[in-house]
Amino acid sequence: MNRRDTRVLLAALALLGIAAFLILNLDRLHMHPDEELSYRATEGDLIDVLRWQIELQDNQAPLWFVILRIWRTFAGDAEATSRVMGILLVLPALALLMRWARLVVGWRAAIILPLLLVGNGMFFQYTLDIRMYPLVMLTAALSTYALFRWSHERTPRSAALYGITLALMLYTHYLLIFLIAAHGLFVLWIIAADRRRVRRIIVEAGAAAIGAVLWLPWLPVMLTQIAHLRAVEAASGTARGGVGIGVSTLATTQESVEALIGFASNGLAPLYALLAVVGVALAWRHGRAARRTLVLALLWAVGSTAITLIVNRVAGVYAPRYVAHLTLGIALVIAVPVALLPIGRLARGLLVVGFVVLNLATFSASLPIRIPYRDLLQQLGAAAQPDDVILLARGGEGDGFVQWQLQHYLPLALRDNITTDLDSALRSPRIWLLTGDWFNQSVRATFDAIEPDYPLRLVIGDCTRSWCYLAQLLQVRDRPAFE
Repeated sequence: MNRRDTRVLLAALALLGIAAFLILNLDRLHMHPDEELSYRATEGDLIDVLRWQIELQDNQAPLWFVILRIWRTFAGDAEATSRVMGILLVLPALALLMRWARLVVGWRAAIILPLLLVGNGMFFQYTLDIRMYPLVMLTAALSTYALFRWSHERTPRSAALYGITLALMLYTHYLLIFLIAAHGLFVLWIIAADRRRVRRIIVEAGAAAIGAVLWLPWLPVMLTQIAHLRAVEAASGTARGGVGIGVSTLATTQESVEALIGFASNGLAPLYALLAVVGVALAWRHGRAARRTLVLALLWAVGSTAITLIVNRVAGVYAPRYVAHLTLGIALVIAVPVALLPIGRLARGLLVVGFVVLNLATFSASLPIRIPYRDLLQQLGAAAQPDDVILLARGGEGDGFVQWQLQHYLPLALRDNITTDLDSALRSPRIWLLTGDWFNQSVRATFDAIEPDYPLRLVIGDCTRSWCYLAQLLQVRDRPAFE
């Protein structure tokens, strides 16, 4: 095997390594309500998917939902397969960044780059999210790389390709407009250093025009969505600013900025910052392509996020998920200095291993705290008998998200035995009382009405400050707990 083949193999192994990490840890992530909404928004055929957005059932761009609908046709509706789709969307983005790093710095950067994301909680969470954020990462990588290629090749073709990626980003998520704004800062920097400014302005304007033309068909829908959303929020009192999303966004405060920095860096912000500073110094000495790469990567990771946070002071446009694509920009920023450091192969390898170990050490703490419905209901199913009754007492009766969990994680025989009627439940010798509000008086009254004749035999779940969901097995006295 020659030297090039060895490097290709190592790069492939690095990419497979991050894929293996994501797949092996799939069960560490539990669903949140918006993920159930993704399934609801992609019922029916592709026309129904588009109609869901056009008729204001949601306020999202359409591209990811179309892809999910196609994926569900072939892969089914399981939570795990939907998360795998996210992996398959992000891996091409990583491969593209590896190619970029190889072109400007060398094979070392390409091999190192995906390894830097092993254990990164923000990257992990939003790569596996059953929402549009994996596609956001892919389109952000495509567009940012296309912009770099345009700055390097200076051809109408590369400008046209970049223009197409602008439309792709907006068809994926409207708030990628802030990444486009960061791209604009990069273009201004390039133009300022270029004697052929007029030509560059014309070509860039042409690229923007291509993106605008491709985006025009969906523009009326977006404007209608925004108007509808603002009306709903004004009525509910959640509106913040003239545009944006008042509900589900966070204010730009010192606390929210510090939380974002900690989330994106796994609590290792000083190390990330040190490597970024070193990267800028080394890239400036390495050549024009490396300089442009570092500037563009920093504008991607830091610039677009800063623009988002600034705009968020007057309009609701910030939540960590909206800027999750910054993790790819950070990986590019860090890969450059690690590859360019004037140290030996062993020292570089130890540095990468140490970085990964630190990420893994803080990985668990970076994961979101959610009710583990999947685990709880699977435990219930393993302990249940086919004729058991599931009695819901503030256990998600009118909650589509909880109902999705019940229908996907309870055994088929139990799904028809779900009730909210106490008298009906008392016809069975074994009752599972499911509740997400154990300290509610009506729930305790229901339990107290059953328990004298149906002693408590088993409790699955917990009720803490972080989350509460209990499955309690109540069984008549004259029958053993398990047969």
